[in-house]
Amino acid sequence: MKFVYYCFTFAYGIPLSFYFFWQSWFRGKGEIERLGRNLPALNGASNQRLVWLVASSVGEVVIALRLVSALRDRGVRTILSVTTAAGRKQAIESSLSPDAVFYHPLDLPHVVRRVISFFNPDEIVLVETELWPVLLEIAAESGIPVVQASGSISPRSFRRYRALKPYFGQVLASSRALLMQTEQDAHFASELTDGRTEVEVMGSLKEEYSPPDPEKLKIARDRLAAWDRMVVWACGSTRPGEEKLLLSAFAKLRESYPNLRMILAPRHLDRVAEVKQLIAESQFSYAVWSEASQVALETDLLFVDEIGWLNAIYHLSQLAFVGGTLVPIGGHNLLEPAFAGIPVIYGPHHSEQQVGHELLQQYKLGFVTEPGSLSETVAQLLAELAMDHDFHDRGTALRERGGKVVADCVEKILSLIAERD
Repeated sequence: MKFVYYCFTFAYGIPLSFYFFWQSWFRGKGEIERLGRNLPALNGASNQRLVWLVASSVGEVVIALRLVSALRDRGVRTILSVTTAAGRKQAIESSLSPDAVFYHPLDLPHVVRRVISFFNPDEIVLVETELWPVLLEIAAESGIPVVQASGSISPRSFRRYRALKPYFGQVLASSRALLMQTEQDAHFASELTDGRTEVEVMGSLKEEYSPPDPEKLKIARDRLAAWDRMVVWACGSTRPGEEKLLLSAFAKLRESYPNLRMILAPRHLDRVAEVKQLIAESQFSYAVWSEASQVALETDLLFVDEIGWLNAIYHLSQLAFVGGTLVPIGGHNLLEPAFAGIPVIYGPHHSEQQVGHELLQQYKLGFVTEPGSLSETVAQLLAELAMDHDFHDRGTALRERGGKVVADCVEKILSLIAERD
């Protein structure tokens, strides 16, 4: 199986390498970082410990930045590799930006060795069960401990991994510690690795509340000032097939709730043109976030075409929908809007967000709906909001619960560095 994986990575790595060189030479793009070249200079004192954090897209970057902040408070430098342009932009523009941000390298031996040689990290932390077999193998050869932080293995993923257990079990076991979100995740990890590495239930790093950036919150509040007395329904991280359902439900709800307004933010910005076309066909009046300095009172819908604003938007809304749940994807961060103290609507496909789902049910902030019942679920919540239900207090209680997870994770990371000494 290892041979097959290596053949596969080389097969796609060679044409991608030419593409990344072309991007760098002719368009000045940073994609060349994926080949371990033109890596950013490292800030901070050279005698400080260095942790390499590996994230995927925006959601994982947000989580990684919480570790960046906590590690910085402990005198540890951090570098962060990301796989998407949106994640890279989010990390670079954050006030918590690591000492270096770069595209994650292709999982090819010579590329991974080049990155490790350039930065010489003391530890590697993979956020939310990122599996990079070559990186894990070379880290083990170099004596660099690897930690899977906030790890999660869904039942669907477990079935796939178990079918190839001799390989994936070995890949997981090459980590020094697997810090899993739930008992089920830990059970799956233990079964796959046969007890060959440390497995611990640590909780989800998404349980840690991150308040919105004050400057972004002010900008968003000013932009939405005309909607101050409206009921705002923020629909975040939507995926293909969901926008039509949401717009249809919105049209039905507006017949009874004329003061209802919608904010729509797709998960991926490469769908901006597609979603804008859907909105235009819906006949709603709408504004585009990047073009509107202030949304007019009579505007029905605000379309968010930039990343990094959802947290602030949730704090200015009265209820939320989280995407990837009405279609079989597994869901996105359910806790972020709940932390803002607003009820959260989501569909039945939330298998990748089991911790968030259980917490939202426990604190009575989550409302699961089938696609055909979306407008009825929203109407029910609008009635509860009108009766001044204590959603804000529930959100406060949820925030207070999650403060310990990041601290525990950082202590584990630091203890493994100490063991290496």
